Amino acid sequence: MSRFRTGRHPFLIGGLLGLLLGFAGGAGAGLIVEPPAAASSAASSETPTPPMEPAPTSVSPRTPAPAAPKPPAASKKSTHSDVSSYLFGPAQPSPTCGTPGARVVRFRVLVERGLPTTPAAFVAGLRKVLCDERSWIGSGEVRFRYDPNGPLLIGLRTADSTEERCMALIHLSVNHYYSCATRSEVVLNADRWFGGSRYWPGSVAVYRAMLVNHEVGHALGQHHRSCPKDGNPAPVMMQQSKGLSTGGNTCKPNAWPLAYEKRSLD
Repeated sequence: MSRFRTGRHPFLIGGLLGLLLGFAGGAGAGLIVEPPAAASSAASSETPTPPMEPAPTSVSPRTPAPAAPKPPAASKKSTHSDVSSYLFGPAQPSPTCGTPGARVVRFRVLVERGLPTTPAAFVAGLRKVLCDERSWIGSGEVRFRYDPNGPLLIGLRTADSTEERCMALIHLSVNHYYSCATRSEVVLNADRWFGGSRYWPGSVAVYRAMLVNHEVGHALGQHHRSCPKDGNPAPVMMQQSKGLSTGGNTCKPNAWPLAYEKRSLD
């Protein structure tokens, strides 16, 4: 039987319990909880990297949308083809000149606006040449008459207009200097009408007669001729506006069709 009975020594049991409880409490109170071991120095010295922002996307400078193509420039319409750019001849036809019974060449006229003449004066200048017996009427084959409705057009045009019209008619450049003609139209360069040619040694009035006879000669079916012999009068169908020498021969200036030229009319 145990010497220690509960009922007989209550103080002893209580003291023992107190001692046990004090030990346990002291042990619990003195326990030091250390924090977790520090990370390695290499890791602790690294500054935390902030969350990585997405790298900016390389965007090339914005290329502006190509401009809409400009509509093609409207071709500039030549004012030389505008009827309002010209003055037309008198309403009254002229008398017919030439040998009775010969065929009549009826011509009408136009004069480009701005030139220092009038259609009536131009008609008078043409008739002065064409109605001269030394002209084509001397052949007895043709007569001339101004008629506002005539089929042959004789126009007095500026150098630019002459170039443009001759290109349309004969498909050749006249270098803004010369004149041209077809069977239905004569184009006279106003610079030559008023100023003659640098290759022509005579007066402007005589040059004008040569110019009319030459170009109207084309309308009558005549072609260019050359100087036949040194010192001879030039055929009127020779290009005397360009000079008086062809094929090594030099002719004298001449404003009127020669006899053999008149005989060649059809």
